[in-house]
Amino acid sequence: MSSYLLNDVCEFSELDRYHHCYNSFNPEANSRLNPSSSPEYVVFRTFLGGICFLKSGEDSIIFDKNYYLIEPQNQFLDSTYLWAEVGNILAPLMLDEQKFLNSFRGRYLENKKFYESFLLEISYSIAASKNERYVESFLHIYRGLEHMSYALPLMYLKRSDGYKKTYEAFKSFFGDDNSQSEMGFGKKFIRSIMDSNIYSANVKMDFSEHPEQHYNALKKIFKSDSDFNFNDDLKQVETIFGRVFDLVVKVRNMYFHHLYSKNYSLDGREIVLPNKFFEVFVDIGMCFLANFYFIIFSSKYE
Repeated sequence: MSSYLLNDVCEFSELDRYHHCYNSFNPEANSRLNPSSSPEYVVFRTFLGGICFLKSGEDSIIFDKNYYLIEPQNQFLDSTYLWAEVGNILAPLMLDEQKFLNSFRGRYLENKKFYESFLLEISYSIAASKNERYVESFLHIYRGLEHMSYALPLMYLKRSDGYKKTYEAFKSFFGDDNSQSEMGFGKKFIRSIMDSNIYSANVKMDFSEHPEQHYNALKKIFKSDSDFNFNDDLKQVETIFGRVFDLVVKVRNMYFHHLYSKNYSLDGREIVLPNKFFEVFVDIGMCFLANFYFIIFSSKYE
């Protein structure tokens, strides 16, 4: 059976069991999902797309976007196949197919619980997005970010060579603040090890077809932040990809933590259509999760 079942609740399967334009996406026997697939491999495939997701009690959904690609217009899989997509992503690592597959084998139990939990968050987010439940999708992105903000830096440091190098890197992520939160730890981690070209890539958010309050709400949060540029005429916001971490965290905190007395909140007068508002952040948030995870994957080959 060409599928992976998680907790008897979620099934991830190859697309040839469905009539779909991607049903020839992965015909290779060695790379197909199966009951003994590494959870990390299923995470990789979920971000890559080209699989079917079935959650108990819901209709099946095709994951048809490659979230490793930052440009939204290039994310959809179109007349492609697995190894073409993998090749584009892994080109800097110069891995052939066998080396790529070997990177997941023999590691089935390594951090298994983490990858299973993380897999649920990202798959639930994509599924909610496909069903146009964007508030729900955004919350799963935030929960996925929480998972990575502490666990993935530890995994990365574990692979570093030499105790002194690992210890010094670990201290630098925490800085001098002993009360540093896990999310703060994750923020330092991103800036330290994300590729500078990816970190500084431009991302754009378009509020031109939104109620004006939505654009003003984001401006309220980031108006004094030089990494966020606001075009009042077009109702568009540009920032750098590395700041998507802060974008997700601050939007979540200001909407779901209503600290009115501190003027640190967004309420129903500002977010008048919550589902439409949070739709703006779903794709770029998922792209950020994919590229954050990819740092850890590629660290095995540094």
